[in-house]
Amino acid sequence: QTQEFVLNTPTLTSMKWWPSSMATSTHCVLYAQLILDGKEHGLHVFFLQLRDENLQPLPGIEVGDLGAKAGENEVDIGYLRLKDVRVPRRHMLEKRQHVSPDGAYVKHDLGGGANNDKAAYLTMMTARVNLVAGAAVFLSKGATIAVRYNAVREQGFKDTGKGQTYRAAENKIIDYQ
Repeated sequence: QTQEFVLNTPTLTSMKWWPSSMATSTHCVLYAQLILDGKEHGLHVFFLQLRDENLQPLPGIEVGDLGAKAGENEVDIGYLRLKDVRVPRRHMLEKRQHVSPDGAYVKHDLGGGANNDKAAYLTMMTARVNLVAGAAVFLSKGATIAVRYNAVREQGFKDTGKGQTYRAAENKIIDYQ
C-alpha cells in the first residue's frame, strides 16, 4: 500500500560490515534479503540514501567506522545498521525482477536460465576473492621480512661458559634449536 520496502538489520550477522567510504557516503547500493508476505525471494539490490543534505544519517540508519585495521588504514571502512528504514519501491534495482504496485513478485526472463540468479552474486564474490588475494600478498611480505630478520639477528651466546665477554659470538635466531 505504501509502495515502499522496509529494511532492517536486526542481528549482528545481518548488519553490513566492511563497506568502504561509510563515513562519507551519502548513498549506497545494498544487497538485502527480500521477504514479501513472509516468503523469502533471495538477495536483491536496493539503492539507498544514507544521509540528509547536512550529511547526518537519516532516521533508522546507523553508520560507523571500524577503526584501525591491519593495513590500508587510509581506506575508510565501516559498518551499516538499519532499523525500519523505508525505501521507495522503485529503488529496488529491477534488471532481473520487480515488485508490482500491487505487491506481486515478477521474475524477468533474461535468457540463460538459472545462471542469471548466480550472476547477482558475482560482484560480492569478486570482492571477497580480492580480499583474500590482498591478504595473501601482505602475509607473504610479512613472512619474507620475518625470515630475513631471523637470518641476520643474533641472540644468545654460542659459548655459555663463565667468563664470556659481551662481545662473544652469538647464535643467529634462525639457527636456534
